[in-house]
Amino acid sequence: NTGSNLHTFWLPNLISGASNYWQFDASGGSFNHTGANATLNGTIVNNTDAMKRFDVDITFNYSHKGEPGAGPKCEFGGACSSTQFMNQSAQFEYFTYAAATLTGLNMLSGLTLALSVAPIDGSLPPQLGYGANNKDIDEFGFSSWFIWNVTSNTTGSMFQQSGQGDINIELTPVPIPAALPLLASVFAGFGFFGWLRRRRSEASA
Repeated sequence: NTGSNLHTFWLPNLISGASNYWQFDASGGSFNHTGANATLNGTIVNNTDAMKRFDVDITFNYSHKGEPGAGPKCEFGGACSSTQFMNQSAQFEYFTYAAATLTGLNMLSGLTLALSVAPIDGSLPPQLGYGANNKDIDEFGFSSWFIWNVTSNTTGSMFQQSGQGDINIELTPVPIPAALPLLASVFAGFGFFGWLRRRRSEASA
């Protein structure tokens, strides 16, 4: 979304008098997909009060690619796939929540939220792909609906104990440096020649 609705996290009515919308701070967030799982980390800041922050620590387990199974989280009036990459939702990668915590910082220090998938039947799981962030249809991104619950509060303030929110993020892939595979090959070559020298040394002994 744009303007006052611009966000990466939506936490409606969590804090009275604060925005429902949150964004990653200037350093940005980090989404790492290793194949078996994925992690989302960073610090999110409230749109109207920069002293209200959460540390994001989420691990997702990889579930499956494409459909059938669970369907896409669709907020485009049925147009869930990219216009640039037609039928891209069939190529989405889907995930489940493994562990997900938002830990309060600054004015929210002492507040902890636990996140779990919404809806609870898992029919609309977290998704990754082109158009998957549900805000910029041709962008590579990630999105998820979730249920949040307050699991710890030592702030002395009152917060809504539970609710449903979402994540909508645009992702910029970080390519592996072109020299890295070459470097790995060089190291492998060194290992081979080292092994060959040892074999020759053993043979001459």
